[in-house]
Amino acid sequence: MNLCPLCNGLYFLTEPCPKCGTLLEDTGMLENFLGPYSPYLDEEILDRVDGVGPGECVHLLSCPRCSYDKRVVIDRLLD
Repeated sequence: MNLCPLCNGLYFLTEPCPKCGTLLEDTGMLENFLGPYSPYLDEEILDRVDGVGPGECVHLLSCPRCSYDKRVVIDRLLD
């Protein structure tokens, strides 16, 4: 099983917003925004939807000040 270091709180991203300089917030996996049941879907289905492989996790970073958002691909750690 692969595990995402961001989803599991092993580390945090501290990246400034390119528009206003405020620190971007990690709002979670991109898949969580697809629909109400998307967090419960099988990983094989989610891998087809987000466009990355099984060893990667896509997170959505957003700026609380100016609403800028950015997708970041995170490499998962092997168990």
